[in-house]
Amino acid sequence: MGNKWRKFWQLSFAEQRLLAQSALLLPLIAVALKTIGLRRLQRILFKLSPKPMSLAESSNRVRQSSAMVICAANNLSVAHCLTRSLTLWWLLRRQGIASDLRVGVRKVDGQFQAHAWIEYQGCVVNDTADVAERYSPFAESLNLEGGDLVLGD
Repeated sequence: MGNKWRKFWQLSFAEQRLLAQSALLLPLIAVALKTIGLRRLQRILFKLSPKPMSLAESSNRVRQSSAMVICAANNLSVAHCLTRSLTLWWLLRRQGIASDLRVGVRKVDGQFQAHAWIEYQGCVVNDTADVAERYSPFAESLNLEGGDLVLGD
């Protein structure tokens, strides 16, 4: 446990803040997903965040946010891929950075599997770059425009 605290204090203030936000949001989003579902939760998070502005988009902030969500998720048992991805999507949106929530599916040994990840400017940020080869993504990302969930950009 001491090693984790030492690593925490070695992070920049911005990283510490993102890690703390991630650790708080992951379990809340996990519970909300189970109780109200993805569509309603994403609609609520959309309304609670500022509209993305292209000037605020920053690859460094995207990488930093993704790393902190992954770090927090690695220490929480409630953090499955949809929870992690939705948490990252909202943290980025709160910073004014537009990203896409992607969902893909595959069949392994007759069993249906689904997976979620985030893309920023067409690049995967919280998974391996080949995730879209392992899972067949829905044709379009899940985005909200005007408060309604729509498929497409």
